[in-house]
Amino acid sequence: MSDSASFFSRRDVPLVASPEQLWSALVSGATAVAQGAPHARRGDWKLFQGTSMLPEVEAFLPRPEDSGLASFIDRIDARIGDSGEWCLVVNSVQSFDARVFAEVRNWARELGLLLGTDQIRDGQFLDCFVVLGKYRDGPTSVHKDSADTWMQVLCGTKEMLLWDFDALAHLAENGGPDLVRSHHNLRSAPSVFPAPSAVLRGDAGSTLSWRHPYWHAARSDGRPGFSFHCALHHGGDKMSGDHSLVRRATAGGFRVVPPLSTAVGVAGPVVLRDPSLLEVIDDPRGGPYLLVVAAGHVCRVRESRPIRAAADLIIASAGDPLEPSSVRDPEVRAALEVIVTFLRNAHAVHP
Repeated sequence: MSDSASFFSRRDVPLVASPEQLWSALVSGATAVAQGAPHARRGDWKLFQGTSMLPEVEAFLPRPEDSGLASFIDRIDARIGDSGEWCLVVNSVQSFDARVFAEVRNWARELGLLLGTDQIRDGQFLDCFVVLGKYRDGPTSVHKDSADTWMQVLCGTKEMLLWDFDALAHLAENGGPDLVRSHHNLRSAPSVFPAPSAVLRGDAGSTLSWRHPYWHAARSDGRPGFSFHCALHHGGDKMSGDHSLVRRATAGGFRVVPPLSTAVGVAGPVVLRDPSLLEVIDDPRGGPYLLVVAAGHVCRVRESRPIRAAADLIIASAGDPLEPSSVRDPEVRAALEVIVTFLRNAHAVHP
């Protein structure tokens, strides 16, 4: 593991977000799921008891009435009882909260400066998740991801067992030639494999990191633990992926339109990727307004007549932040929540 000295267990990586910020984001995301909001994604929330994922997660979601992380853990402990350890995994946390999203973007820029731009390139994307619970062995089997991962320990103690890619690659069924850059689960506990190549250990304030070729598994000490994970994926921009979330709440289609010339006259929401285009945007349809999105935030709205439909949106990539909650029309506000969630969930990372 030749790069371990320079890459693993770094303590000079800046903290992404505070536990208080993340807790607020979790409550916001869980409330959206409980209310069945159009932008909520129930699949982002997974609760494990031992190695089994429970089918019903709603009763275990954070609630506004939980006074904080400690009271939430006490409530889950009381519900689960003595029947086993538990672990809540929450994906795409950066999409739940504007402040956390902004912190993630700032952190990515700092990380690019710290590690060098050769490690963060166009076409990659950053996704964040939280692991919260009380366990000794992590709920997932030994596996590898398509992402370089930075795990920041916010409370408790965490360990990551790491195996070199070549040490276990021959055990992967149907791995294929792209195995080194893809996700693959060996579906077995660490105890059935040879000793790991390295063990990373960290307590509150530590940052543990590993590259995507390494097989890994998590371990803790059975006491409450809370960690925030930033995963830099090597699989292209999520913006080109599944648009069903946006289509579900908008009257028109969702299109990614880089050049302005092709955007003119297009019905439905349009995304312009080049911020410089904002200076020359002129909607010949005389549409009700121009909506601007910057770094996943809904931004200043320029209105020429009242907002009437989500299909009238034109979205660009520059402007001053404005939250969807400031839009009065409930249908349009719901559509904006969906679009903002999608954009925060799909933002590309640039050095």
